Amino acid sequence: MTQYTVDDKLHYQAGIKYLVARQWEWKLKGDFHPKSTFWCSWYALSRRADGWYLVAHEGCGWDGATWFPDFGWIMQASLGHDILHWLIARGIIPESENDLIDAELAAIVKERAKAPKIGGETLLRLRAWYAEKGTNLVNQKLSSVHKVYIV
Repeated sequence: MTQYTVDDKLHYQAGIKYLVARQWEWKLKGDFHPKSTFWCSWYALSRRADGWYLVAHEGCGWDGATWFPDFGWIMQASLGHDILHWLIARGIIPESENDLIDAELAAIVKERAKAPKIGGETLLRLRAWYAEKGTNLVNQKLSSVHKVYIV
């Protein structure tokens, strides 16, 4: 399979979409209240003295920025966002903290993405804002498509 470098930690591999090339870590900024730590072969949530950390192990695969173009500046944020959703699905993070996940996506963009040459930090903050707002719109749109009646 062909492998393309996205940045020094993330690679694209045909057929799987994106893979973590080397362990990736992120200290959560939001006020999350996980029910426990979690570890599996692909990702983890750990508690350290200074807070909660997301870890994506080498080989962890994800689909990139779902319903959004896979620009380089959003790739690490999309990985963290996906892991947090996987942790909600596993019951590790309460579903009521879903809005914190979207804010975390914006925080990762602001801290980890490279600022563009034109627009610099201001454009980076704008990108983080509309990525966060876009995830909220998608979630609202998906949850309110149509009512389903079972007869």
